[in-house]
Amino acid sequence: MSRRTQLPLRRLSFRPQVELLESRNLLSFGPPNNFPVDAAPLGMALADLNGDGKLDAVASSYANGTVSVLLGNGDGTFQPAQSFFAGARASSVAIGDFNGDNIPDLAVGHFTGSATTVSVLLGNGDGTFQGPMDYTVGKQPIRVITADLNGDGILDLVAANNNSASISVLLGNGDGTFQPNQDYAVGRSPIGVTAADLNGDHIPDLMVANSGSNTVSILFGNGDGTFQSPVDYSVGSGSADVAVGDFNGDGAPDLAVTSLVSHDVTILLNDGQGGFQVGDQYQVGATPIGAVVSDFNSDGKLDLVIAYYTATAPVFTATSVTTLLGNGDGTFQDPVDYATDVGPVGVAVGDLNGDGSPDIVATDAMSSEISVLLNLNDWMAPPPAAMPPGSGQGPRAEQEPVLMPANSGADFGRHNEAFFLLFHANENAMKDEGPVLPFRTGARGSEGLRLDGNLDVGSQSSNNFQLYDGLAATIT
Repeated sequence: MSRRTQLPLRRLSFRPQVELLESRNLLSFGPPNNFPVDAAPLGMALADLNGDGKLDAVASSYANGTVSVLLGNGDGTFQPAQSFFAGARASSVAIGDFNGDNIPDLAVGHFTGSATTVSVLLGNGDGTFQGPMDYTVGKQPIRVITADLNGDGILDLVAANNNSASISVLLGNGDGTFQPNQDYAVGRSPIGVTAADLNGDHIPDLMVANSGSNTVSILFGNGDGTFQSPVDYSVGSGSADVAVGDFNGDGAPDLAVTSLVSHDVTILLNDGQGGFQVGDQYQVGATPIGAVVSDFNSDGKLDLVIAYYTATAPVFTATSVTTLLGNGDGTFQDPVDYATDVGPVGVAVGDLNGDGSPDIVATDAMSSEISVLLNLNDWMAPPPAAMPPGSGQGPRAEQEPVLMPANSGADFGRHNEAFFLLFHANENAMKDEGPVLPFRTGARGSEGLRLDGNLDVGSQSSNNFQLYDGLAATIT
């Protein structure tokens, strides 16, 4: 059959001519199961904190200055949260073994006007943690990650300093302590920072999303924990986070950058030597923040999940995260939203119920909960979006995400079907296997607080390159 060129996706108004044409099962994550945590959770990370083989969750509380630890039951549910003091305005959390005892420890960033430290909480092995030890960095370290930057087998820390246009590198001593910070200039108001080997020299490099300069800074590593001067790439307005994955299957890690103000995700394709071509942009609505890479539908192609909020500072009002399924050639399908509670900011991915498929956990800043979305493993994705001839562009601003309403849990079960009302104008396109144009309800919001909650954990190898962003960005 011939495939018609995709019609521009637009907001549809109800008319009497609307007709039910066909049912489609598009619900591939279950309804959210919510678990209370301390107030205004922003950062999210997953790891086995007590050695029982089950993933546990950690959320950083911006309001309380604590981390909430929820021990996993192995079936996608969690035990009640335990709180541990971490320092004022805790905005992010990273997990790693900093003292070599094979017990996960925590590193916490702080986003407040007076903050100039990151905090380290050593683990006891039972899911509890010792008091924080503070280390000096730049101003407002909104984000902290961990990676082995100098190849000594000891985890180091990197902080993105939102109010000093810099990142701070702290090399680990292996006993749970860290050396004095070494700072590197990047763009204005950095939020997200990620580590990965971009040029194939087996040395981790750093990528920084600079919300104030609308750029991504790439700092190539020298192998001894020091870094070269940044190379900048222009992306969307208000760049907030960087996710890493081989999106086109060429063995080189590519980048996906979320942007708060332009409400989009920009794909940067690696030339194999650490240089990047700025590729397609995908409009995702609301205000995208954290981004995580995984293969949700087990097709061998990397996908994205993005946490975003609609806000008039300081109130977050969005109630969903969005996924973009990868086509395997560096392009992605249209975004699809899945319900959470109010104000999802941080997002992490892991197999929470032992079925071998990645599930999603999001922090809900306004409802003081985390939302767990279990993967239903019954994917039926819409066809890839057609690109206008010669445009070289992916979906743009006129293409709205599909929205699964917040009450969809009662209406869309594992084997239930979502019914879409389509205009007569789409009937032929559908019969020719063209794209389905669904209703979308809801409205765009305005820019809000530039807060980032996508957290990083540990170190692992995937897709022939080193991914140092850890469990929060696990490629499964």
